Amino acid sequence: MPDLATVRQRNIILLREEFERNVSPSVGNLRGMDKAFCERVGIHPSLLSRIRAGSYHAGEKLARQFEVAMRKPAGWLDQAQEAPSVTPAGYLPASEEERFAVSVFLAAYREHPRALRQRLLEQVSRGFMAGTVDEIPAVEGKSKKSSRSLLDKKLNDRLT
Repeated sequence: MPDLATVRQRNIILLREEFERNVSPSVGNLRGMDKAFCERVGIHPSLLSRIRAGSYHAGEKLARQFEVAMRKPAGWLDQAQEAPSVTPAGYLPASEEERFAVSVFLAAYREHPRALRQRLLEQVSRGFMAGTVDEIPAVEGKSKKSSRSLLDKKLNDRLT
């Protein structure tokens, strides 16, 4: 069983992730998510960084401050919490760059869903058109050319 400092550290990281999931990002504030989280909690961003790194342990007062700011019941931070499963494994961004790219995409999509859907379809189709038929895997029982048509149809159906 992890000690209280480790439990609090993990839960603070979960709170930060929850905050990011619940904030509607715009392209302008994607890099400032830590700052926005720290402002809500009432701490300096360097303190959050130290907590994440394990070089600072949240005491009783700070733990309660996090709970109040994030609308959690008293003592929530002191109990091991399960990380929510928001997407199937393998679909989560694997790096900071991927998380940033996904955030930018979501921000743009939330602003202009139809236009972005159409542009994405055009870009994906153009990308497949630029490649050779040999680069597209065949669907079992189909030729590569018919697999390509099937792939184009599926993409079009999903994106429109």
